[in-house]
Amino acid sequence: MAFEIKLTLTCPRCGSRLTLREYGKYVQLYCSECGLSVAIRKRVILMRHVNYDEEVLDWSSALDFLYSLLKGKATASY
Repeated sequence: MAFEIKLTLTCPRCGSRLTLREYGKYVQLYCSECGLSVAIRKRVILMRHVNYDEEVLDWSSALDFLYSLLKGKATASY
């Protein structure tokens, strides 16, 4: 079962509100309007955004990281 929540962040492609989805081994940031999405393994978040000395997850940093990946996909030309 997936956990989903609408965010106040907007899609860099179409301007709609983004959705954060957590499922299985992944966390995904996606736009339900234009289909732009990026997913990363939860393990990446644990490795990059957890301070194990203080036992704190820097969720803001993790969300910024996901958004930067999504923004890169929105502006990429193939």
